[in-house]
Amino acid sequence: MNRTILTAIIVAALTLSIAPAFAAKKAITLEEATKIAKEHVQGDVIKAERERGLYEVKLLTPDGKRVKLYIDAETGKIVRSKGKRISLDEAISAAKKAVPAEVLKAEYERGRYEVKIRKTDGTLTELYIDAATGEISKKEVAKRYYEDEDDD
Repeated sequence: MNRTILTAIIVAALTLSIAPAFAAKKAITLEEATKIAKEHVQGDVIKAERERGLYEVKLLTPDGKRVKLYIDAETGKIVRSKGKRISLDEAISAAKKAVPAEVLKAEYERGRYEVKIRKTDGTLTELYIDAATGEISKKEVAKRYYEDEDDD
């Protein structure tokens, strides 16, 4: 009988100590999602709803543009944006901050900026910068880059 009680106590203690590790993360609220959106885009929220793990928040900017942001309901991070993006100059600045070197090429393509940078040692780095958030989403370091040299 004592073993049964002792076993039950141990099982209960283990269950209580392990349970928090498996507890679901608390999702952000609609109010928190609209606050995040307003911190990212200046304007008035005109619609907000949650669907399939994302909050869709629509804002009207002071200059009359409509911006739609998608915010992850678990993390509160902006995952997509329509109607707003950083400028090419801002993307180049973000790239140069991450890799201080000479920018060879910068272009906007499929919701992101691709910026190629050459370091003084000749190493070529390509950065992918999210056009909605300005965050570096991917960084690839390539082999050394050499300009064509004339053998005159």
